Amino acid sequence: MKLCILCEDSKVELARENSKGVLVPNQNKNVLHPGLQAYKETLPKGHLSIPVSETGELPATHWFCFINVDQTGYDKLLSVQEHSIIEENGPKEFLSKWNLKIIK
Repeated sequence: MKLCILCEDSKVELARENSKGVLVPNQNKNVLHPGLQAYKETLPKGHLSIPVSETGELPATHWFCFINVDQTGYDKLLSVQEHSIIEENGPKEFLSKWNLKIIK
C-alpha cells in the first residue's frame, strides 16, 4: 500500500526518532521530487525527507514522504507515529488536501 506521511517541522525529529526500527533504510524508498534531485545530498535521509510549505518556498513548515509498505508496516507506523498524519493516498492529492507544496 502507498502511504503519505506528513509532520509539522517542530515535531519532525520526534517523528523520525519514533520510526526507527519500523522503517529500515533502503527497504522503503521515498519518492524524491525531480526538482529536489540537486539537493538530495543536503536533505535529511529517509523518513520525512521532503520539505513542504503552503507557498512552496522556504522555510519548510512541514516534512513529507511517500512510501510503499505492506499491512504490517502500516500497522507498525500507526502505532509509533503520534506526531504525523498518515494516509493512503497519492502524493499530489495528499499535499493538495493539506494545501501544501513541495519546496523546489
